[in-house]
Amino acid sequence: MLRVDQIEEWLGHDVLDADGERVGKLDDIIYSATAKEAVFGSVKSGLFGRRASLVPLTDASVGRDYVRLAYTAEQIDRAGSQAAAGDSLTREDAQRVASLYGIQLAAEDDYEAASVASRRREESAAALKAAAALQEEADARAAAAGEAQTDAQDAARDAAQKAADAERARTDAERARAELEHNERLQ
Repeated sequence: MLRVDQIEEWLGHDVLDADGERVGKLDDIIYSATAKEAVFGSVKSGLFGRRASLVPLTDASVGRDYVRLAYTAEQIDRAGSQAAAGDSLTREDAQRVASLYGIQLAAEDDYEAASVASRRREESAAALKAAAALQEEADARAAAAGEAQTDAQDAARDAAQKAADAERARTDAERARAELEHNERLQ
């Protein structure tokens, strides 16, 4: 398997066969789910890159602006559409492609395209961002609710104080009226 850090940086670069002849452009990478290694490369070729082939990255190497495969253009052509690329690759398809090139793969491995993993990472990042925004909104609403509760408690205290003041004023008014009536009767 190809052990190159950041192999995805070679996406879109030329792919050369074992003889150094250009066979297409690297369109996608298929990884082993178990080993987390690049196992296959999806190579687009033909007019406008309409033809895609899966090619093992076993013994492949990278140059400044290319990936060189360990297989000849003839071998890649012979495998042809039987080694077609796609977003997902079943174990059976991977074994079939490997047998076309005469290599062995772990029988119980699963495979995933870098483009799928990238989409999943983007979706995950978007979901985390949305979750953070929702948490921020929830925190803001909780703070607003806390402020509203504090305001309501303050208003209740003010209302109670005003009610007590009103009761005192009523009591004082009744006392003043009673004194006034008492003074009027005495005169």
